[in-house]
This record gives sequence, C-alpha cells and structure tokens, in this order.
Amino acid sequence: MKKRLVQVLSATVIAIALTGGGVAQAKPAPPPKTTTTEVRGSYVTDVGCVPRAVTPHAGDPTKFDGSCYFGSTYTGGLVGHTAGHMTVTVDAISGNMTGKFDEWFYGTYTGDSGSYGGVHYAGSFFIDGQTSTLWGTGKILGGTCSFADSKGSLRFDGMDVYGGFVWQLTRPNPAPVPAPTCNPIDPVPFPVP
Repeated sequence: MKKRLVQVLSATVIAIALTGGGVAQAKPAPPPKTTTTEVRGSYVTDVGCVPRAVTPHAGDPTKFDGSCYFGSTYTGGLVGHTAGHMTVTVDAISGNMTGKFDEWFYGTYTGDSGSYGGVHYAGSFFIDGQTSTLWGTGKILGGTCSFADSKGSLRFDGMDVYGGFVWQLTRPNPAPVPAPTCNPIDPVPFPVP
C-alpha cells in the first residue's frame, strides 16, 4: 500500500511540475494585426474646383453635370495636401450639388513619430446650394509608405471650401516603416493641383 501511495504521489508531483505548478499558464495574447485610430482635423480647399466637361443632365433640363480637379490643405491629425477629382450634378434652380470624389492625401500623421505617405479614399458628397454647407462620407482604399494597406472610413462637413474631417484609419500593426526612398506620390493618380 505504501509503495502504491508513493507511486501516486510521485506521479502527482511530476504532473504538477510538467503543468507549471498546477496552474494553467496563459499565453500572452498576440498583438492585434491592425490598429484603428480616430484622426480629426480641418481642411481648406486652396485649389478650387474649376468645372471641366460641363454637360446637360440626361432627362432633366434644370440640372447639369461636370467634373473637376481640386486640392485641399489638411491640418490637425493629418498635415499635408490633397489632390482630388470629382464628378458633380448641379441643380440650377436650388444650387444643390451632389457628387462623387476620388482623392489622395499626401503628408504626415501627427499621432505618432515618422508616419508619412499617401492615403487614397473615395466617396460621395452633398453641398446645399443656399448655405454652401457640405457633408460627405467615404472609404479609405489604401495608401503608400507608412499608410500601405490602410483602410477605414471618413466623414467631413463644413462649408464647400473649409471644414473638418474625422477618419477611422485602420493600419497594419505596427505601421509600416517606409524606406527612406519611399515616394508617397508614386504613382501620381491624376494631375496634382
């Protein structure tokens, strides 16, 4: 009986030693593969949208369609400049404008040290013809340098030439460290204003 008790106790001691003292050892959680950050700031449209290719709107003689290139200076959580292209439908009676935009931001993210590059995003907007108030939403489609593989969403509001933005910017964790030769505007997607 004593021999059996010694065997059981020995097996128990060995089992406890092998399992880390009888307490389950939790593995540390791996770091998240992405990090989402809210980024806020303001913009000023300093390269105005000069209409190109203005045509009558199909089926409605009170509206016309156009497109243009534009650019804005960003300050706050993002510091830099944008280059964009938009298509717009203008109601000649109300002055209201609806449209779609495709835009690139080139600059730095002030929330960490050293993040710079380009961010590509696109979406839709509405401008009230009576007040020039602007609302817009979009999706982040990717980027270059520190913003490679970025995604997320954004919204902006204000006047047609200035206002604020809020981005939900999702980037790989850790953020890519660009090579010293990384050119944030390579390739240039459309004429930079």
